[in-house]
Amino acid sequence: MKRRLLVGLFAVVALTCSTARASWDTYQGNPAHTGYVPVTLDPENFSLRWDRTIRSQYALNPVTAAEGKVFVSELGYFDNAGLFVLDAATGETKWSITYGDIFSVNPPAYGYGNVYVQTGNHGDDTYLRAYNAETGAFVFRSPHTAQWERYGAPTLYDGRAYINGGYYGGMYSFDAINGQRYWFNDQLPQYDQWTPAVDIDYAYAYLGGNDAGLYVVDRITGVTAFVIPDPEFSGGYGMYSAPVLGGEENVLAIQNYRLINFDLKTRIISRQIRRAFTGQPTVARGVIYAIDAGALTAWQESNGQFLWGWEEPTENVTGTILATDSHVFVHTDTRVFAIDIFTHDDVWSYPAVGELALSEEALYIAGQAGRLIAINAPTSGTTSTVEPSHFSVTAGVLWSGELSHLFSSDDRYLVIHQRHPATVAAPNAALIVQGAAPSETALALRFQLESLASGLPPTRMIQRVEFFNYQSNSWEIMSERPPTSTDSIVRIIVTDNASRFIQPGRGKTVQARISWFDRGTIFPDWYVGIDQTIWEITY
Repeated sequence: MKRRLLVGLFAVVALTCSTARASWDTYQGNPAHTGYVPVTLDPENFSLRWDRTIRSQYALNPVTAAEGKVFVSELGYFDNAGLFVLDAATGETKWSITYGDIFSVNPPAYGYGNVYVQTGNHGDDTYLRAYNAETGAFVFRSPHTAQWERYGAPTLYDGRAYINGGYYGGMYSFDAINGQRYWFNDQLPQYDQWTPAVDIDYAYAYLGGNDAGLYVVDRITGVTAFVIPDPEFSGGYGMYSAPVLGGEENVLAIQNYRLINFDLKTRIISRQIRRAFTGQPTVARGVIYAIDAGALTAWQESNGQFLWGWEEPTENVTGTILATDSHVFVHTDTRVFAIDIFTHDDVWSYPAVGELALSEEALYIAGQAGRLIAINAPTSGTTSTVEPSHFSVTAGVLWSGELSHLFSSDDRYLVIHQRHPATVAAPNAALIVQGAAPSETALALRFQLESLASGLPPTRMIQRVEFFNYQSNSWEIMSERPPTSTDSIVRIIVTDNASRFIQPGRGKTVQARISWFDRGTIFPDWYVGIDQTIWEITY
């Protein structure tokens, strides 16, 4: 059933795909907590792998999965909750451990051959624990202070484990191999239900209270490097989320119905989209996915432009979002859905509910009453990103910019000044971009153009995108629409004989021609700015 809420500025020709095998090591899959797995999936061939109940008296925490194993912990409360390691192929228990009369057993993380889990009480009887993932052999138990708290999964990075902890709040760093404590930063507000995001330089925590904001901590020394305040933070003592590291030197969060963009370069909140956002954002390939008023929405990461949305008409989307190169996975209170990111239709669903994880061609649904479901999720093809290797201006005059300005959505423009053509049918400005495909055969081809036109009413203009067809030796029109006076995006997707747009033989060149026409009317001078042109090719 199609439930498209709204489609943004897209030219959708057909469907596309990509592939890889990827694990799900911690909360939202990775230390950046993006919720993104770089695979293309084939929902037509999804099937049930197994469906089992661990122990029916417990709900399950979000799971971790890697290297043929699934790591599952129970959401208990002083009632002998445990940690279970399952065989990913069969769902059978490889080993398990229970913790007796303890306040919290928290979500697991995997790395360095170990599984890591925090167990919580009230004081120094709270631990970061590590076990050999294959055998269950004890590795270490490192104490830290606490005050009846629950935590997100530990975040592992470069041989260290980063966690939320402290009697009055804070962040710890431990050696992930032997459990040695490196540092404890006690200058963070006291909130639970979060875990740090980590990159090569810093560990990040987004927290509330009187000094609410994004706390950026040197990950080696534990010293707070800087804080980006959030004066509009509102509510509680639990975050129930984690900061998300984006691709624009930014950190993303949702709070108080806002989708927030923290700019790490300027160290300010550079953008807040105020709607009815809830939950945890996910980011994949420059697109932010977020729940807005119970519907799935997609936003351009670079500028906050709305792209598209999807709704289940009778229910609300809830929980976390999982994104791939081909589909976005969400759940309501009754079903899990796969949404095609190009057609924006739901193409698969399953009657179960729970937190999602995707690892090694299996989709996991961890729900209530101890139920864990594994769905066979086969991949299809390999996707490569192709940047332009050459460009030529064929109409108008190049004002400024260079080839590298076409690689990223970064507001560095290739600017072409229009010239009045000799004939009405000719363009005022035009650009041909070329790239080198990884293969002369393709399952799918996707092209993205981000651009603007300035100095005249855009509705009086036409922007045309053409691909060169090597089988017919001619240009083929793929998109035609008015441009916009601010950055907008056109995405073109081809799956029907996509190889026709790739030069056979050694060259394997792909070509796109972008042209702008003012419909023969004499306007004042105007120009176009091209921010990005890029292909993604699945083969």
